[in-house]
Amino acid sequence: MAQITYGLIGSKPTTLRTLIFGRLKLHVLALCYWRKLLHLRPLFHPLIQQFIGNGSSTSLWFDNWHPDGPLLSKWSSRVVYDSGLPIHATVSSIVHGDSWSWLTAMSIDLFEIRSRMPSYNPNSNMDDRVHWLPSSNGTYSVSSALASLRTPHPIVP
Repeated sequence: MAQITYGLIGSKPTTLRTLIFGRLKLHVLALCYWRKLLHLRPLFHPLIQQFIGNGSSTSLWFDNWHPDGPLLSKWSSRVVYDSGLPIHATVSSIVHGDSWSWLTAMSIDLFEIRSRMPSYNPNSNMDDRVHWLPSSNGTYSVSSALASLRTPHPIVP
């Protein structure tokens, strides 16, 4: 169940649609649980950090790869229009070889995004990596997910 939850958190909406309607025949009760799992997505999405390799599997606008977080959560959709890139663009559209390559900044927001790019350069020979932030080694576990949801309480003597 935990592995399914982790897969749901990192999946794109189109993948989820395919998963639900293309492969599974869900009953009414299962749909109820499915909706509840999808409501947990906003809690866990900020805890997943993408490290860019070639940029082909990371969403430019929706994934947490930029130091400021997902770009559309900080800036408006106007920045997508100003960039000239589609809403479903991947980070590979701004990676050329082993360096970042944005088009010239057409707005103040794009200039700000460019100025705060990650300090590391992408590596075109590697795939993108997903890192689970609550875990020290970056690997997802149920215990680290539960620990990230719990509020710490003082130990009673």
